[in-house]
Amino acid sequence: MKNKAVKLAKKIIIGFFALVFIMGFFSKSIINLFLPKVKVAAAVAAPVERNLDIEGTVEARDSVKIRLGGNIIVEEYYVKPGDVILAGYPLFKINTRFGIKNSDPDTDSLKLELKREELRLQSLEQKSFKLEELDISAMEAGLQESEDDFAKREKLYEAGAIAAVELDGIKNRIKEQRLGIEKARLELGEKRKDNENNIINSRIRIEELERNIAAIEKKKAFYSKADKEGICYSDVNGIMLFTNLSDAILPEDTIIAEIAQLDNEKSLIFTAQVNEQDYDIVKTAGIIELTSDYSSSAYNLRITDISQIVNQEMLSLRGIFEGDTDQGLKIGQKMKGKIKSMYSDKGLTIPKSAIIPDERFIEGQTGTVYILEERDGILGKENLSKAVKVKILAVGDTKAIVSGLGGFDYPRVITNLSYKISDGTKVFLWQ
Repeated sequence: MKNKAVKLAKKIIIGFFALVFIMGFFSKSIINLFLPKVKVAAAVAAPVERNLDIEGTVEARDSVKIRLGGNIIVEEYYVKPGDVILAGYPLFKINTRFGIKNSDPDTDSLKLELKREELRLQSLEQKSFKLEELDISAMEAGLQESEDDFAKREKLYEAGAIAAVELDGIKNRIKEQRLGIEKARLELGEKRKDNENNIINSRIRIEELERNIAAIEKKKAFYSKADKEGICYSDVNGIMLFTNLSDAILPEDTIIAEIAQLDNEKSLIFTAQVNEQDYDIVKTAGIIELTSDYSSSAYNLRITDISQIVNQEMLSLRGIFEGDTDQGLKIGQKMKGKIKSMYSDKGLTIPKSAIIPDERFIEGQTGTVYILEERDGILGKENLSKAVKVKILAVGDTKAIVSGLGGFDYPRVITNLSYKISDGTKVFLWQ
């Protein structure tokens, strides 16, 4: 009887512990059903890779814009856009009856006026006033004679030899002579001043004429020229990009035609637009590989220029093709490429999905990361999320390097963040 009781007690005890175990297991499992399920990634010291896709167009490095120095009418174009042309090839013919209506003065007439002005200046600079100076000298000599005569007559007057009226006549003559000399001197000064002003004005006019002639000749050198039959020829080898209207008046400075200049193997370039935020990755790019939808060939491109002017948050870049460029490239051809860059910094690398940025997801900004912390609970091990403030050091395509996690041993960050996860939230690790 006693053995039966012992056996029964053992069964009860074993059953009790089994029940406790089962209840604990299922209680924990039930609780886990209601916890946010999280995935984690280890924070490790590693570089991040960033790729930038670019798409652009093949263009001519230089183009020649053809203008004529006046209003014209194009009678006929001998080429059309897309035509390959050679230097010396006829491009178009203007209406010679209408001619080239130019508002600029003729340089020949300006050169004649310049020559006349130079001769006039020479005459002004060589002009002397010797006759006027001799006249004044003669007047001064006459004044001296009158003063000498007055001195003699004055002695005679004192001796009672002549009348006072005779002495007064000499005085009046001396006064008139002095006034005449003063007047002659003032007139000579005015003439000299007028001559100096004329010299200055003449020099100013000469400089003005020289500037006008130089400007017109420079302007003429800027414009293309038509022969006596009104035909304009190409000065370069290339491809015709554009032709203007025919049988219509085209004003001066209007582009009549434009030629993409293709004189050597370096005549083609690649142009593209990139976001201003990608300036750093573009700036550090070396040789990048381009491909075309129309060719299986790959082309190596070296970026040479990045515009410093932002237009609607976009920057322009230009590059030249390395090696031979005559592999089927065409002006206007669309090409694609990829710029790859590796970034490293003194921090830990984590997925970008684990970061909630405070403002923008760029270097130097701050954000919040939730790491997984494990601790002992009533029902065993349990996981909690812990909010940590981090600073973004480098940004790649899918990962970023951050600082702020150095105080944790082997930190694991939550990658599937949601509104259910906050600081101290119990979570279920979804393996």
